[in-house]
Formats: sequence, C-alpha cells, structure tokens
Amino acid sequence: MKIQNDKQTVSYKGKQFYDKRYGYRFELENNRVMVYKDNNIFVKDLKSGFKYSTDKNFDSVFKLSFIGEYVGLVYTNEKIKVSSKTIDNKKYEVISLDIPGNNKNINKANLYIDADNEKPEYLSIYDWRDTEKIKVQYSKFDFNKELNKNLFVIE
Repeated sequence: MKIQNDKQTVSYKGKQFYDKRYGYRFELENNRVMVYKDNNIFVKDLKSGFKYSTDKNFDSVFKLSFIGEYVGLVYTNEKIKVSSKTIDNKKYEVISLDIPGNNKNINKANLYIDADNEKPEYLSIYDWRDTEKIKVQYSKFDFNKELNKNLFVIE
C-alpha cells in the first residue's frame, strides 16, 4: 500500500484476513495488528505490546483497503461505473465509485479485478482533483479460506 500526500509517499506492507463472522484483521508489517469488529478497531502494537481500541470511523484509510469495505460501498453508492480496461496487455474489470464523506483526499476509487482469474489486483483511491493518493496492491488473494476465530482476537 502506498499513501501519497503533498510532502511524501509512505509505503506499507501487510496481510489481510476477513471472515464474515469475526470481522477483518490487518497485520501491518511487523509493527501492528488491527482487528476490525462491529464498530471498533482493536489494535496491538507488536513492539511495545500496548493494546487499545478505538471507533471504526477513526480509520479512514486502512479500512478502505479491505475488499469487503469496498463491496459495501458498491451496494450503498448511487454512482457506480463498471468498465473494462487493458493495461500492459492484461485485461481488467474496473469498478469505479465515489467515496462518501467530507475528506477531499479520499474522494473516489477504482478497483481493478483481473478479468482472467476474477481476483482483485489493486485499488486506486483519488482525491477531488483525480490525483491518485492511495494505491493498494493485492497479492496471494484467496477466496473463502477457512480461518480460525482466534485470529480475530487481540491478546
């Protein structure tokens, strides 16, 4: 994931998990684990061991990287566009939508789905000027993988 602002570009690597019964889990490099459940985010700093929780709405960036959050926006958004695009001889289905809210840096997004294997490949999020601000690259995407519920518990 690359996040760009006017001064710098910050890159993160992470691993995401989702189970409709337990929520989302995001392992942010070797620094932090975040579990998104109901309306909360449970966080554990792996270096200090410090744990805390916060409201789900506190995070306006990382939560958008979850495919489930994007799909939720598809179902509630009035302005959706689906198109086909070829980039470097690779065909994609592109789902474009507006992101609700008052954040001018997170205004709209395009989800690129590989047309051959139907897996998401990357998500681009744009500001109000159509400048790409966030790019999430998905790799090793597995559908319907059985996950242990303990993965979604912060201890």
